[in-house]
Amino acid sequence: MAKKSPSPKKKSTRSTAKGGNNVKKKAVRKSAKKDDCFITTACVEYFNLEDGCFELELLRSFRDNYLLNSIKGRKLNDQYKIIAPAIVVELKKDAQIGILIPRIFKDIRQACDMIILGKYSLAIEKYFETTFNLMKRYNLSL
Repeated sequence: MAKKSPSPKKKSTRSTAKGGNNVKKKAVRKSAKKDDCFITTACVEYFNLEDGCFELELLRSFRDNYLLNSIKGRKLNDQYKIIAPAIVVELKKDAQIGILIPRIFKDIRQACDMIILGKYSLAIEKYFETTFNLMKRYNLSL
């Protein structure tokens, strides 16, 4: 069975305003929940962006239509769902949150750019590198 890839239409739609999102709204939601993008959601909430903003919708679509279609991708997603909530708890308590969130969101946007360019392995690497760096910062492990 061929892997489905997310289908963002063009990069210039990176607007967080209403209607500025061209990511398919009808992403196939398998076992993943809409709110499983813990770290990205923390950034979105920090910046008071909408739940349907470009970055969240793109990452959800990528997770549902690409990442969850492989054993390795499902394993990564399962590990993320275990550790990311603890990361977010620590992040929200961090005195450096005002410095950290913009850096984290920059990394997330870079991962989104890689998805748009079809560089899925690099996008995964970037997102999980950010996650692992936060795990180290907060002395967390799986």
